[in-house]
Amino acid sequence: MVLGIISLLAGLLGLAAAMMLYKGIVRQSTGDAVMTAISDEIHLGAMTYLKAQYFKIAIFALVIAILLSVQYGFGTSLAFLLGA
Repeated sequence: MVLGIISLLAGLLGLAAAMMLYKGIVRQSTGDAVMTAISDEIHLGAMTYLKAQYFKIAIFALVIAILLSVQYGFGTSLAFLLGA
């Protein structure tokens, strides 16, 4: 019972700390137009990179799922895909 209360309090303390950090970050200036433009370009590049990586991972997972299905059956393949 005591460990449950301590865990709950630790979780609430962590949420409060995260909220304070969030509010501090939101209050910061986003910068001038040049900084915002650079930030937008970095964001676009990062999202393009992640999209390509997710596509490659999806193809890899599909190939592994097919191999698992052949070797161990559809259930194992489905469990792999749901976990991947």
